Amino acid sequence: MHVIEENQLKNNFRNRGFTLLKLFWMMYILFPFRLKGIAGIQNIFYYGVSFFCVGLFIYKLYHIQINKKYFVNFILFILVFLILMVLTYIIPIKKNTLDFSYLSNYGYFLGRLLIMLGSVVLAKNVFEYIKLLIDSVNLYILFSIVLLIPSFHSFYFNLLVIDANGVSRIQELYSQNYYTRFGLQGYSGFGSTIMCSIVVLLCCYMVVVSVSQHQKVYPYIIKMFLSLFGTVLYGRSGFLISVVIIMVTILYLTLFYGKLDFLLSTIGLMLILTILFVLNADKLQQIDSIRWMFEGFFNYLNYGHFSTASSNELKGMYIHPSFQTFMVGDGLYTVAGLYYMNTDVGFLRPLLFWGIFWEIVYYLLLLPPLIVCRNFLKNVNGNFLMFISILFIVMFEFKGETLLTFSSIFFALMSIILLTGTSYYRKNSRY
Repeated sequence: MHVIEENQLKNNFRNRGFTLLKLFWMMYILFPFRLKGIAGIQNIFYYGVSFFCVGLFIYKLYHIQINKKYFVNFILFILVFLILMVLTYIIPIKKNTLDFSYLSNYGYFLGRLLIMLGSVVLAKNVFEYIKLLIDSVNLYILFSIVLLIPSFHSFYFNLLVIDANGVSRIQELYSQNYYTRFGLQGYSGFGSTIMCSIVVLLCCYMVVVSVSQHQKVYPYIIKMFLSLFGTVLYGRSGFLISVVIIMVTILYLTLFYGKLDFLLSTIGLMLILTILFVLNADKLQQIDSIRWMFEGFFNYLNYGHFSTASSNELKGMYIHPSFQTFMVGDGLYTVAGLYYMNTDVGFLRPLLFWGIFWEIVYYLLLLPPLIVCRNFLKNVNGNFLMFISILFIVMFEFKGETLLTFSSIFFALMSIILLTGTSYYRKNSRY
């Protein structure tokens, strides 16, 4: 009897160790970083393990009965992505701009798609994979919080290999305004706030699933608020969009599940936080980092309008291209290291590059993974997930390019559904 118990303890210890290893690996591939002295070894390990996992995915896929509809969407996504990537090479040559910066961007995301494809072998089903995504981003946020301690911040910064983007941001990282935009990968800006916002969205979805299945919701609520805090650390636009997604989720739960307590609790919490914020506003805005995080709210209290330096600058970036540019694009993505026409607006950058037709195709790229997720999860609020995903993209694209980052995550969700969907339904009648 003692032998059996001892073996069970050993198995539990191994399982927990393996779970922790998967968690750290997922965090590492979402937020890769390089350390001085071992960067080369890290690269070999990073790409070696990633491509091994891709090979394992292909091997597993070859040995299962594939859902043909899911597989068609999987191939369609890859084909559309590759067509767009080829166009980023052809268009600059045809228009004689020779600006291949957009091609470089697509090359980067091609690598990200492969790495995310390999990551799906870490989970047994789509829900386990969603939980892994949530926990790994939360883990990164916790590390970022620890790195807010000045001594840890300086020590770790000196260990990092700084890329070109990081070099241009060094001065910002040492300023109080941008001090919080720092994590294990160094500078953590718009890309990091997108990831945190995606996790807020996934937490909202899992809250709805948990309510529909009469399961505990508080673990996802806690993780959702931690992710929401991450959006404040790395970028304010993510915070506002995440709040909108949360409010839509609460409204959905109220209308479709009668969860009036969720609505009343949220209203009560918002009132308490608002009162505390207003009462302590003068003290809070004396702290530069907090002043930066909540600049819009402070401006509303002080001047009567909700705005930030970024939003004011963004207003001037909503340019009106010529008819020719609108139709066929100019074949330019960057000029002298800056985005073409100095715009940060997400839906304008591809439009200026290749025109309205390919802009439409570009946004249709997201449809295959969304359709697969919606169809597979139709009995567990798949329509809701699709709705908040589209809402998420629409809002974010008014700020900056989000589609490819978002698509890489949902490509992974589509991939694990393709790999494990049929067997998961057989084993889990609950879903």
